[in-house]
Amino acid sequence: MEGTTEHQGLTTDIELPKGHVLNPNLACTAYTRYILDIGHSEDWIGLQMAIAPCLLGYGAIAEQLNADPNSKREGNRYWPWIENYLAEDYLIAVDTGTGKPLCGWGQR
Repeated sequence: MEGTTEHQGLTTDIELPKGHVLNPNLACTAYTRYILDIGHSEDWIGLQMAIAPCLLGYGAIAEQLNADPNSKREGNRYWPWIENYLAEDYLIAVDTGTGKPLCGWGQR
């Protein structure tokens, strides 16, 4: 539930009103339905495999943007989202999800 509250705070920061409904594209909707289906029909391992692209992808993208000196930090309303995926708790989740530490992520 902590993540939900944090994301609600981030959406407030980018001036999306509480309860605002976005119209996600078809790929996003299909992937979300896939995750829900796996969560209801498969075991824990199946669910972990289904969410692995998000777990690893968000971390990798955040690391790449953080390492790029051309990434705009000041005045970038999305930078708090990027920092969220560089935070120690997220890096621990990635380590846990992969079963091993990932070299270079978060300069650990």
